[in-house]
Amino acid sequence: MNVSTLIFLGGGIGLLGNVVAGNLSDSIGRRSLGTIMLLLAPAMWAVFFRSAGKIMVGSWVLSLFAQTSASTILNTFSAELFPTSHRSTAQSAIAVAGTLGGSAGLMLESILYGMVGNHWRSVTILMAGSVAAAIIVAIFFPETAGSELDMISPERTRLSRRYQRGMRRKAA
Repeated sequence: MNVSTLIFLGGGIGLLGNVVAGNLSDSIGRRSLGTIMLLLAPAMWAVFFRSAGKIMVGSWVLSLFAQTSASTILNTFSAELFPTSHRSTAQSAIAVAGTLGGSAGLMLESILYGMVGNHWRSVTILMAGSVAAAIIVAIFFPETAGSELDMISPERTRLSRRYQRGMRRKAA
């Protein structure tokens, strides 16, 4: 009963990360919030794996919230950083990378388990990859909040360039 209640209520709070990330990333910035959530999620998972009681429950809810927020922000980046004509290909490449990454993570966890003798420790070590993702987002990703989609990732066609020049002339 307690696990069902935790999953229903805590999971509901965690899923709000999707809505909160969308709103907050528009006001404080996608890159900043993405970096924070990519760091918060593994930190809370590490607390979850190494605690008990109310701390374990709270860290599970916060980790789910942060993970959902980070996923929402990364999905927004993947939609914004590619021109419309390339977006489908980019989404497919991201899906392939996610599948390969998930498979590699499962294989690495079994190898780490053989080395450290504990699944929780193995998973905690693997979560360090999220820290690397946070560093990549913080350093290399542009800030897209508040920018027009045509300015972030314009089409690279001759027609598009003519359209952009015409828009600049109208603005001047």
